[in-house]
Amino acid sequence: MQFALALGDESFDFNKLAVASRLPRHRRVKAEKLTSSDIEQLYLNLLAMPDDQLEEFVWTDSDVDLLREKLLFEACHVLLDKRAAVATRRDRWSWIMSESSGPFSFLVCAYFAGVRGVELRESLTYLCRREKVIDQLESVA
Repeated sequence: MQFALALGDESFDFNKLAVASRLPRHRRVKAEKLTSSDIEQLYLNLLAMPDDQLEEFVWTDSDVDLLREKLLFEACHVLLDKRAAVATRRDRWSWIMSESSGPFSFLVCAYFAGVRGVELRESLTYLCRREKVIDQLESVA
């Protein structure tokens, strides 16, 4: 699944995701598409799982890729949302500008989402300048 598609469409193909089988039965039967809020709820459910059940949970490569894409999408969304707190937006900005190369760093998440991280970073910088919020964000970065 490409990051560009996720930006343009709030729903994902339900049948192609390994996480689909982990939703409660009533959600699986009714849903033909897995929305981003369904995915969010799945990961919130994982956080609330007792430790003994969590050890049984097996992350697939597609689950990790989906999480990376969700992190990238959320960071871009919050960064450009003027309703979000400045501290939250600064946190996302510092993550986007970071040159680290961990498993969930900006550049790695962009790579697995199918976009060029450096070009995405330049585009986000341009958008922040155009919206006149770059000064608020760069005071921390």
